Amino acid sequence: MFDLSQLDFSTDAGFVTLVAQDARTGDVLMVARADRESIVQTLASGDLQCHTRRDGRWRPHTGNRQRVVSLECDCDGDALLARVARSGPVCHTGASSCFTHTESGDVDAPDAARSRLRELGEEAARAITSCSAADLSTASEEVAGLVHRALVALCAAGGTLSDVQRLLGQLSSPASAGS
Repeated sequence: MFDLSQLDFSTDAGFVTLVAQDARTGDVLMVARADRESIVQTLASGDLQCHTRRDGRWRPHTGNRQRVVSLECDCDGDALLARVARSGPVCHTGASSCFTHTESGDVDAPDAARSRLRELGEEAARAITSCSAADLSTASEEVAGLVHRALVALCAAGGTLSDVQRLLGQLSSPASAGS
């Protein structure tokens, strides 16, 4: 049984970051938040319960369940990895994952690609956690790691940093957006 005392709910208004990962494929399904009550309900029911920034409390319903296979706390106690067996869509769009809009089984991705994308999702979760904690030093380190992992994944997919720079040049800068 998972020990709730491993988690530190004091750093993010009573929440910890929760990463849901497909226990079979290793795909990251979603990043959400969980409070103590959500985790207690998860442990009691065996079905993942958490909070999403978009919709508030996320509870399983018919055809849309994430059965918890294991829970693992990170080294700081501010993030929780939930390995789940999903049935039905996870994303509010109806997709199997919040990180893709195709079914995982539709594409036979090599293990290396899955590993790169899993690392990208894990880095994103760490960046979200550190940014929400308003710790500039740690947040900067985690966002740098996220950018690195994103570029590795982009290059593996055939993209380049030049592609990103060109697109960024087309966006309005934060300073000029408010003018």
